[in-house]
Parts: sequence; structure tokens; C-alpha cells
Amino acid sequence: MLIDVFQGAEIPRTALLELIASSQLRFEPVTPMDVQVRRHGTTSIVTGRTDMRGQFDGTPFSAASAQGTIIAPDSPGTE
Repeated sequence: MLIDVFQGAEIPRTALLELIASSQLRFEPVTPMDVQVRRHGTTSIVTGRTDMRGQFDGTPFSAASAQGTIIAPDSPGTE
């Protein structure tokens, strides 16, 4: 899933992958900044910022965003 930082809309994973596969959406390498990891028992909280650049339908875009991710042993995708 991706959050459109311009409109605040959620882009579901399947739609995001279709846009990338069709080359309608292209990302340049993402630059992570200020990454911090905090551990609380078996759970980790990762925060940071990114500077993203790319093209959508041939139109260049750039966006700076803040992110947070919680990783827990029972979280989907952590098998």
C-alpha cells in the first residue's frame, strides 16, 4: 500500500504493482533519511523520512514524506 502524499488517498498494493509493471509509474532510487529503530521487546518501530522522485504518466514528481512502520512477530509478512 502507498499513501498519495499529494491527495492523501490510499493506493492499494495490487493497483500500485500494476502501475509499476505497466511503467505508468516509475520511481528513481528512494533516499532514506533520519532512520531510527526503537525496540520494545519483540516489536520494533522504524521511523524516518524519504525523498522520492519519479514519473507518473511521463510527468516528473518529487515528494518528501515521513514514515513509520511497526514490525511485530505476528505481523503479516514477517514469517
